[in-house]
Amino acid sequence: MSFLTRAARSRRSLSRRGRRRLFRFFIAAAVVLFVVCAVIYERLTDGAVEVPAVSSAASAVERAISGAAAAAPGDTVFSREDGGYRIDSGKLSEKIDAFEEALTAALGKSRILKIGIPLGSLLESQVTSGRGPRVTARVFCDYKTACSVRSDISSVGINQTLYTVRLDVTVDCTLHLKGEDRTVSVSDSIILEEAVFIGGP
Repeated sequence: MSFLTRAARSRRSLSRRGRRRLFRFFIAAAVVLFVVCAVIYERLTDGAVEVPAVSSAASAVERAISGAAAAAPGDTVFSREDGGYRIDSGKLSEKIDAFEEALTAALGKSRILKIGIPLGSLLESQVTSGRGPRVTARVFCDYKTACSVRSDISSVGINQTLYTVRLDVTVDCTLHLKGEDRTVSVSDSIILEEAVFIGGP
């Protein structure tokens, strides 16, 4: 057997061993990737999304309430009559309707929440918690709102009366998490109108 023949056979043997090693490496990498994906999926379905989803939903509701309050008409709801002032129920209803419409529109834009969770936080390790690229999870939400009006009258100075009309708002947000639903209630009180008048109520 010539030297060239032996060298060619040796190269073919090395090439086969290299391919087998490369194949084993890819198999091992695939197994590791499968295990990591399985752990991530289990954590995503095991409540890892719940805490950031609740926080994100509460923030979305608070922003919606704040934005809707700014959308209410600026016309005063107070009117003067003999002996004092009264609240114009027609103008008050217009303000409340405008607020509720703006609130519903704002909440409608937040029906799908995108939650970014660091990959390390899904591996249940203090070393990796909060680190790594973010995994995006989508959470679907339903909102139910309830509003009630109340008025306050208080003295703010000599012969001066402060009239305040408030709207108490409660939004129940139902998060459709994997395996169960979670309802979060957010309550706030906004001032629809406030005015100081000379004289008593």
